[in-house]
Amino acid sequence: MQYSRVLFVMILGGSTVMAASQGQQQQQSSSQADKRMAVICDHAAPPAGTHWVCNDRNDPCNCRLENEGGRLSPDDDGGPRFHTPEPQASGKISVSDFEKIMTALAAARNEGNAAQAADLFTENAVYGNPGSGPTHKGRAALRKLFSRASVQPRKFEWHHLLFNEPDQVGAGEFTLEGGRRYHGMAIVKIENGRISHWREYPVSSRLNWEEFTSENRF
Repeated sequence: MQYSRVLFVMILGGSTVMAASQGQQQQQSSSQADKRMAVICDHAAPPAGTHWVCNDRNDPCNCRLENEGGRLSPDDDGGPRFHTPEPQASGKISVSDFEKIMTALAAARNEGNAAQAADLFTENAVYGNPGSGPTHKGRAALRKLFSRASVQPRKFEWHHLLFNEPDQVGAGEFTLEGGRRYHGMAIVKIENGRISHWREYPVSSRLNWEEFTSENRF
């Protein structure tokens, strides 16, 4: 009988120790969870009509977008969402912006407005014809170039304009009429909304554009 009492006390004491140990483990687990929750994820502002919902309360970075009805937004695949914003393309322009710049340049040259034409170029712009003629560097040099060219009436016309938006490089076919008539192509580089580099390949011709391209029109 005395042996049974000793055994009972030992079992009861062991249970108390186990319970205390489990309690300590739960406190440590809760503390670790709190530490994990201390991680801050910079989620982007959700699109209109949606909100962020975390998949794991212990991982604030593991979240997804839901709409007001609780359904996943159309572009959500149900997987974890991590905020990886695309960097803003600072200073880059669109195809439409490029066409406006080139149209404004043609208008300025047709009007003989050298200052307005030069202002469409960067301060350190490089302008040249690799086949012949000097290379002009800087907006001031371009202003002088366009001033000399505007002494006599000129007609500058674009026929096609193309623009590679990621690279900010564009090109266009043109006709320039003044003392002589030229058909050609210019390829340009855009930086912060202005032309930073210009290479042109003109061909002198007495033919108008329709005649010049008559065998390869498009």
